[in-house]
This record gives sequence, C-alpha cells and structure tokens, in this order.
Amino acid sequence: MKRLKIIIIILLLLIVCLLAKNTQHHFQIIEKDNQIEKLKQENLKYQYQIETLNEQW
Repeated sequence: MKRLKIIIIILLLLIVCLLAKNTQHHFQIIEKDNQIEKLKQENLKYQYQIETLNEQW
C-alpha cells in the first residue's frame, strides 16, 4: 500500500511538471503570435508609405 501511495505521488508530480511546461510553451506561442502581428502591422505601414511614394512619382 505504501508503494502505491509513492507511485501516485510521483505520477501527480509528473503531471504538475508537464502542465507547467505546457503552460510555458503556450505563453511562448502567444508571445510569438504577438511579434508576428506587430511585424504585419509594421509591414502594412511600410507598404502604404511605398505606395504613397510611388504615386508621387
């Protein structure tokens, strides 16, 4: 019975570790998505500036 409790505790700790790692990866993905969105917005700004300069020519 004592071995079973130890195994259950170890498995619970493993689950907690895996959930923490999963959460960390989730936030990294969100951060990358935010960086991509910023770059897209910046790209749109530059495209608009290029189009404006082309129209002036």
